[in-house]
Amino acid sequence: MPLRRLAVNAARLASVAACLTALTAPLQPTPAPPERSQLARAAAYHAAGVGLYDQGDLSAALRCYQRAWRWDPRQPERLAEIVSLAFSLERPEEAMRYALLGAERGAVDPALLRRMALLAKETEDYGRAARLYRRWLAQQPTGEAKGLNALMVRLEAAQLEYIDGDVQAAAQLYAETLPAISQGAGEAADRFRAALGGSFGSVLEVMSLCFLEAGRKADAEKAVALLAAEPDAVTEAPYWQARVALARGDAVTAVDKLMQYFDRHRDPVGATPYELLVEALTRLGDSARTVPLLEQIVATRPNQPDAVFALAQAKHRAGDREGATGLYERVVAWGDAEEDPSTGSQGVAVSGEAYLTSAARLLEEQRRQGQPGGALDLYRRVDAAWVLSVPTIEETFDDADFTQAVFDRLAASRKVGGGAFDPRFAARLAIAARRYRTAGAYYRDAINAASEQEQREELTAEWIDQLLSQGEFAESAEAIAWTLQHRGWEKDDPAPHYHLAGSLAMSDETDAAIDAAREAVRLDPDSAEFAGRLAWVSYQAKRYDDAAAAYEALIQRFDEDQDPATRAVLMDARAALSNICQTQGKHEAAEEWLEQALDEFPDDYAVKNDLGYLWADRGVNLKLARRLAAEAVTEKPDNGAYWDSLGWADYRLGDFGAAAESLEKAVALAELAGMSPGDGVMFDHLGDAYAAAGRTKEARRAWSRAAAMLKEADPPTAKKAAAKAKAD
Repeated sequence: MPLRRLAVNAARLASVAACLTALTAPLQPTPAPPERSQLARAAAYHAAGVGLYDQGDLSAALRCYQRAWRWDPRQPERLAEIVSLAFSLERPEEAMRYALLGAERGAVDPALLRRMALLAKETEDYGRAARLYRRWLAQQPTGEAKGLNALMVRLEAAQLEYIDGDVQAAAQLYAETLPAISQGAGEAADRFRAALGGSFGSVLEVMSLCFLEAGRKADAEKAVALLAAEPDAVTEAPYWQARVALARGDAVTAVDKLMQYFDRHRDPVGATPYELLVEALTRLGDSARTVPLLEQIVATRPNQPDAVFALAQAKHRAGDREGATGLYERVVAWGDAEEDPSTGSQGVAVSGEAYLTSAARLLEEQRRQGQPGGALDLYRRVDAAWVLSVPTIEETFDDADFTQAVFDRLAASRKVGGGAFDPRFAARLAIAARRYRTAGAYYRDAINAASEQEQREELTAEWIDQLLSQGEFAESAEAIAWTLQHRGWEKDDPAPHYHLAGSLAMSDETDAAIDAAREAVRLDPDSAEFAGRLAWVSYQAKRYDDAAAAYEALIQRFDEDQDPATRAVLMDARAALSNICQTQGKHEAAEEWLEQALDEFPDDYAVKNDLGYLWADRGVNLKLARRLAAEAVTEKPDNGAYWDSLGWADYRLGDFGAAAESLEKAVALAELAGMSPGDGVMFDHLGDAYAAAGRTKEARRAWSRAAAMLKEADPPTAKKAAAKAKAD
């Protein structure tokens, strides 16, 4: 099932020349040979590329080489040709993508693999960096694979996997280091500790956390045992032991260890120890001890905000409103002092969650007691800049009558004027309460009162950003128009016209949006982003002929510009053109635009999915269609649309059992994410797969579901699905 792709963040340039010779190394292991038609297609593309190269059309030659490799990815010399030619055409980002593909397929020497991994890490492509490090580890001789160098690489790869969100992969890599780390005293252990530069305890803490999150309790226990033996970790060890005990279901030991931790550690950092104590007591069915134990802890550290906040929460849950209110007030007061250097704060640090939750509880109390003036004062203390983005505070506006009373007080203070009224605070508060008209009036006051152009621009940006982030497009269009007339932007700045075009387009004011987009392009004709907005407005309005012409002009105008931001815009343009052509029944043209996108971005899983789906839907290039869909699923296994594409390719190939399995997964993932009506096509595909596999009753249920979901979204498909459900 195709998805509209997002912009791609390209990697930065590094040394590409070193890749050229390394890419000709034999691929290990050699994949199964493709079918003859694929080999013939690859050979034809390569021959065409050679001819175009001889004629001097290097860009066209590069595209042919890229497609030859896509059809037959077994030959590393083709990757070498692509990298060399892309580099000579001054397309270093494109060259690096193909060089990295070679690295991941074992066609690069180990030294270069590590350099590429470092590059991927520097560009924050952590998952790819980890894969490259894994490839490096796989190429190490048996003896060296257990050495210090390999151990350090495993730790680095584990950290990258953890940052990238693959906890299981990280835990496996950490587990592979445990035997070496557990050796204790000796030359190897000493060298390892020296290499870590004094961070051995920190490594063990991260490792322990990763094991716990991955559910590897035995490994977590081993790591924590090592941590407890570290002289510098004496005070923290009981905390980690408590976490392991709680993971094993031993809440009694967890409570004992936590109390040891609080006894040893006079000033624990963070809220987690207190949360663990509450959880352990809850599991024991002994919640009545929570408040007394926290009071005992707070008595020894009365100026520790996390401890005081934990006690406040416990009292709140126990119904001690008065006791909780006093503690919440202390937390907010600490936060206020921390933000205001003039108070002579002693450096008491309050977490944002503790501060804002405490403020929200105090606001609840103000509302309960019917004190809008007190609430308004508290909003001022909290600082409305926080209010804009924190749901905890936004929930305090749920009581419409009380909120109205607060804003009545605010309006009264505006009439009085003077230093007591801050229009920016008032505007932010109104935004948080989703009173956008009121916010607009206050932002206008603030902009008019600003004496410096920089202040006006800052206020304008805040106002417009908030409206756009809330999807208030009509309001944002009015706001932009007003700020253009009141010096909210630098003269001749194209940005407001760009944003105005987007807001107007989303408000179905297409002609005005086109005028605004044209003005942005006039002010900055060298920006691909602004030119792309002009095409997007027509696309958004379903003026497909105009959009296609604009997108094609955009590509022709900027296709030689290798700036990464421009390449991302052109990628989106090709994806949009593919969608337009598909809508107009121009299937081969739709596929060609996606092929062009994949030529430049060969590892873009969204494009792989879309192209694989289009081919599968038409029943062409099925082996390659399935491979592309499978690669997309490998990259994003939690995406139901990708599983739908894979299942549909299997169905077209006649593997109905595999098709049904993938399509069932597609439906399950889509339901988990919250289905849209268009997802009914998944049920239609699933019904076809069930029917082909002889599962008639299940097929009828799936088709019926498809017909119901697609009734408005896709009437022709809904009608066909309904007919299949009723057929004998």
